[in-house]
Amino acid sequence: MSKQTGWRAHPLAPQWWPTWLGFGILRALVFVLPMQWLCTFGAGLGRLAGRLLPSRLAIVRVNLRLCFPELSEQERETLARSHFASVGRGAMEAAEAWWGRDTELARHTRLEGLANVEAARAKGKGVILLLAHFTTLEMCGWILSRHIPDLDVVYKPTHNTVVERLMSKIRRANLGGLIASSDFRGIVRALRAQRILWYVPDQDFGRRRTVFAPFMGVPAATLNMTSRLAERTGAVVLPVQSLRLPNGDWVVRIEQALSDFPSGDDVADATAVNAVIERHVRAAPEQYFWVHRRFKTRPDPAEPSPYQAL
Repeated sequence: MSKQTGWRAHPLAPQWWPTWLGFGILRALVFVLPMQWLCTFGAGLGRLAGRLLPSRLAIVRVNLRLCFPELSEQERETLARSHFASVGRGAMEAAEAWWGRDTELARHTRLEGLANVEAARAKGKGVILLLAHFTTLEMCGWILSRHIPDLDVVYKPTHNTVVERLMSKIRRANLGGLIASSDFRGIVRALRAQRILWYVPDQDFGRRRTVFAPFMGVPAATLNMTSRLAERTGAVVLPVQSLRLPNGDWVVRIEQALSDFPSGDDVADATAVNAVIERHVRAAPEQYFWVHRRFKTRPDPAEPSPYQAL
């Protein structure tokens, strides 16, 4: 590594100053504004971002067209605007989860289904909490961490040095531990040690270690890692739903364990995982993270990506 490359990777390098400034502003806003004002402010920023980021808006439109063909174009446009408001609100919720007052957050959050975790623990196995990329994900982490101290998060490290450094520090302070998604052995060790694992598999990672299973009626490249981990370690898989309620509060629901899982059939298991996520998406479609290119890999390699024209 050259000296220039090493300095550029340093968190104090000039290229990261805007990121530091952004985090500084976020932290200041948490202390200055009441929580609901901050979330309302975030929703407004999100709507503005939807107008200023046409490439992201285009991705959202493609996803909504594929997943909600029964809606009119105007209805999908309304949903897209609501989604960007949810993204902006989620960013402010993340700031609240990182730097906000625990006592205030506790009044506006609740966890349901903790008994399902205890029932899974009683089997003497690890537990996989199956989540998806919703705009409430950071608030979900705060809620779970207050009730499950031995919660390990499987995550994909980011290339932004400052974001990676700050988020890792905050998450290590609030959660049991962090495991990179590429560290398969570390994930297996955690489950064999009967840890509780936060796992979010709903992105398109290409063809490697994936099968094609329907998601919202569309064939989607789906990681088979959830079933493989459960098969190798005997871990129990508990779906988790995270919702922002109409009154601005948040609820996390830990559901009962998936039955007959793993089945030994990768496609059937991936279909079961996607069905859980789809059910949660349909409960609050604007809160799902539609800015991902979820369907970029197609079953037929010759078939163009639906995002190619963008």
